Amino acid sequence: MYKKILCCIGLISILFVLSSCGNSTDSTSKINTSKQTDITKDSQAKNDTQNQTIVTNQKNKENSISNNNDSSLEIIINDQTKNSIGTYNIGMTKKNVIEMIKTRNMKILLDDDNGTAGSTIICDYINFYFDTNDILYEIYVYNVKNFQTSKGLKYGDSIERLTALYGNEFSSHDEPDVTVLEYKFSTGFFRAVLNSENKVEGWGVLSKNSIGKNQKSSPDASDTLEVNKKAIKNQLLSEFKSYLHKVKSGDKSEYNFIMASDRANGLNSMFSLTEEENTLVKSNYMGVMAPLEYSVVYNGYSADGVHFIAIISQGSVENSAYMNAVNKIREKEDEFDFLSYILNVSPERSLYMGVDIYAEDLSGKNQVIKLDGITLSNTDGESVEKPIFGDHVNKILSKYNRQTTEEVTFEDKNWYTFVFDGTLIYQPEIVIEYNNKNIVLQK
Repeated sequence: MYKKILCCIGLISILFVLSSCGNSTDSTSKINTSKQTDITKDSQAKNDTQNQTIVTNQKNKENSISNNNDSSLEIIINDQTKNSIGTYNIGMTKKNVIEMIKTRNMKILLDDDNGTAGSTIICDYINFYFDTNDILYEIYVYNVKNFQTSKGLKYGDSIERLTALYGNEFSSHDEPDVTVLEYKFSTGFFRAVLNSENKVEGWGVLSKNSIGKNQKSSPDASDTLEVNKKAIKNQLLSEFKSYLHKVKSGDKSEYNFIMASDRANGLNSMFSLTEEENTLVKSNYMGVMAPLEYSVVYNGYSADGVHFIAIISQGSVENSAYMNAVNKIREKEDEFDFLSYILNVSPERSLYMGVDIYAEDLSGKNQVIKLDGITLSNTDGESVEKPIFGDHVNKILSKYNRQTTEEVTFEDKNWYTFVFDGTLIYQPEIVIEYNNKNIVLQK
């Protein structure tokens, strides 16, 4: 601004001097007029350059990460509401997204082709998901304070502010460490991710037509199952890479190792991987498995996409290293203490072992998951135990406000605790009997 003022003052002074020379000869007047024109053009060019610099600086300022008040927070994505706008919008091509990422000096942590499941770009605070035609169908923003949705929702907002902005017409489900609220719009879905304190950690948008774009208009059951499996595979693969990246970047927490191993188990047990995918998973699998020798967390997947997680009571001092990971996975600060308590209140001459089990249908088809049974045994199969029920067990569970199910019927995305006689169990193996098949859980 100050440069513009000085430039204008200089221009006025020149014009004044030129004006005072108006009584000179015609030839001199022509020369002065020519000079005046050149000077004016030069001055105008400087002005244009300065104006362009100001505009460019303003645009750079708008494109940079800002820490100002709410009114200056950037709308990073279109949240799919009517007439909303954003830097990134569903339907953009992958090429345009990459160009925008480079323009904004964002760091690409992962750019990966998932084959028939499309592709994924993971940046330091945004994940992008593309279909096989390189069209953006899902965006997720997380853990960044500088952005807001077109309605004004931002990181750290309460659930009360979320519902005030978007209403109470939503569906929700719990995941191991967050709760996801989903709003349905005519163009797609808006999802808000809440932590255990019901604060917004991130949000995302998903196109209504993001899955199965090339399906027949009336797909049969096998088509639907195939589409679901592709979506599940894409999700597991992306999450595996994300946890693996965290580990390789130095965050070698037990939690990240457990979650990376879990996703790898799912990919290996549920799918026929491409050569490239198989190489990626197998080349890194042993690396994430190595630190899990004393882990008390097990997992398994059924062929149709039901995901099981089991946490057992500690049996050694080394198990204590997994206390924080156990509490985070269960979303209970007293989970490790609770499972240890089950050991401590074992009857005389017996040793109780607690097993907390989580069941989740990744296909979204079933709200209730009925098991055929659960057994705990040694790996050699010599000692096999089934859950113990009764007043004594109920009293143990009630102290920590836990639940069990004698019918082994799980509500989707819920935890249930089972108590076993673990006196003769020294190398525990957990077997879930589901759909007439045995799923052996593993670390």
